[in-house]
Amino acid sequence: MTVDGEPIRTRGLKNPRNFGRLNWDASLNFLEWEAATAAGLDLWRWEQGEYPKRFRARVMAWYNLHNLLDTHRRDASIPKKRR
Repeated sequence: MTVDGEPIRTRGLKNPRNFGRLNWDASLNFLEWEAATAAGLDLWRWEQGEYPKRFRARVMAWYNLHNLLDTHRRDASIPKKRR
C-alpha cells in the first residue's frame, strides 16, 4: 500500500502526535485483544491459543494495516499546521 506513491509504512504524518513511552508488554496484549475483537473472534479461544499461529499473525497484520490506513486517512484530512 502506498500514499502518494510512498510506502505507507515509511511515510510520515503531517501532524504527528507524541504519545510518550508505552509499556509494550501491556500494549501488545491490548493490541491482540483489539485485533481479535475487530475480526469478530472469540477472545477466550484467542487467549487459550486455539487459533493457529499463522492465522493469529494474519489477524494482527490485518489489524495493524487497517489502523495504519485509518491514521493516514485522518492525517490527510487535517490541514498542515504552519510552523
